[in-house]
Amino acid sequence: MYRRLCYNEGNGSSRFPHAVQEGESSGMETQKPASLIKFHFDNLYYDQPMDLGQYLLVQVGDLAASTGFICPLHTQIVYEISYVVAGKGLFRVNNIDYTLEKGMLFINHLQDTHTIISDGDDPIRYFYLGFSFVPDERQAAQTRTLRHFFDRCEARVGIDDGYMRDAFLNLFAQLLAEDAFAQSMIAACMHQIIVTAYRRCTDIRAGRAYSLGSRERKKHLLYDIIHYLDTRCEDADALKTLGSALGYSYSYLSDIFTQAMKQSLQKYYHARRFERAAKLLSGGMSVTQTADILGYASIHSFSRAFMQAVGCPPSAYMPAPIQQKQLKENPT
Repeated sequence: MYRRLCYNEGNGSSRFPHAVQEGESSGMETQKPASLIKFHFDNLYYDQPMDLGQYLLVQVGDLAASTGFICPLHTQIVYEISYVVAGKGLFRVNNIDYTLEKGMLFINHLQDTHTIISDGDDPIRYFYLGFSFVPDERQAAQTRTLRHFFDRCEARVGIDDGYMRDAFLNLFAQLLAEDAFAQSMIAACMHQIIVTAYRRCTDIRAGRAYSLGSRERKKHLLYDIIHYLDTRCEDADALKTLGSALGYSYSYLSDIFTQAMKQSLQKYYHARRFERAAKLLSGGMSVTQTADILGYASIHSFSRAFMQAVGCPPSAYMPAPIQQKQLKENPT
């Protein structure tokens, strides 16, 4: 049986040193102070890595830190990809410092020694994936290319435009699935994360170049607007960054979108955000976690906005057992 450890809102302990205070032991058995962790969704398969065809899944999770969080110094026994979802942090690897912020990814090699220090003003939240490759005799040619890269890459830092974040979120959803398709879907999501890290760190870009004289320009641009917002439902600043990301003024993009879709960018974007919130809640996320993921300053502001947009409180979308637990914890 696979061993899974799931921690939420700073409770519990872990064999993997992802969350201890500065100065504490960096041994495998560590206690995580709840005051330094907003929440931690950790899935650990050290005892029996999950065999996914070309990869072995060892650990994957989502950690939202508070001010003062430091991941203790430790030596990598697997390859690791980290993706910063929000905030900032210092990644110290083999005594070299890398400052990462939202939208950036980092690759750790085998035998690296590293730690992560959360920013004091803008605490970090990051996804992480620890994995190995299957034995050489089972590796496909593409897998050997990827392993060669992860063994030797000098460019450890990449910038992603949302594909990796979405792949991680899909992976988390599949880890909670209980049907016959879950493992194949986990393998697909994991492959997407690994290939995306490879592409971002080797500067292989998927951007589209527009010709101003092309008849198809507006149709392609409309698709990119929709794709940009659809893949950034959790980003509270997506509308602000839309223009710079696509290389056009916001007003120009807004006109194209409104003419084609018969609704404003703001209306579409907010509808997609609350649709995403409903999926998170129905998937087992608490109201507090969902509000944090969507970038709301408080659970109250999120609940108020959700009620206005959807017509019912967020708790209405939660599974009954979790809803009852939340009502006990937050009777108001």
